[in-house]
Amino acid sequence: MKKEKSPRPADAEINRRVKIVQEKLLEGYTRREIMELGSQWDVCERQMETYLARATENIREINKNDIEDTIAMLHLNYLELFRFCKQTGDIEEAHKVLNSIAKLKGAYEIKITKTVINKFDSMGDDDLSEVLEDELGPH
Repeated sequence: MKKEKSPRPADAEINRRVKIVQEKLLEGYTRREIMELGSQWDVCERQMETYLARATENIREINKNDIEDTIAMLHLNYLELFRFCKQTGDIEEAHKVLNSIAKLKGAYEIKITKTVINKFDSMGDDDLSEVLEDELGPH
């Protein structure tokens, strides 16, 4: 005798289950412990794998956004620090800040001279960002 399939849950129920799996992952539950939820929900292992994959992707997306936001904040802070170094005449520290920006953007180091730094004197954030993007690529 063939076992009857359970009716497919509504999208809201699927989303609720994925959220539960996501929370369990974040709480440190093992894969085996999470897979055991399948018996409570009367779903097969393959469906649990789908829930697990969706939950993992959700976590990855959240972390990606957090990283992008953090990089953008650091970039703005570095620009502010660079301007401060320029105002106080600390060219050596300004060079270090530019190298930090380069590393943040994935480049290794900017080779820069005092003359080049002086060109940045009157630039605002947008102009300075544009120059750095020309050198390093978009942030």
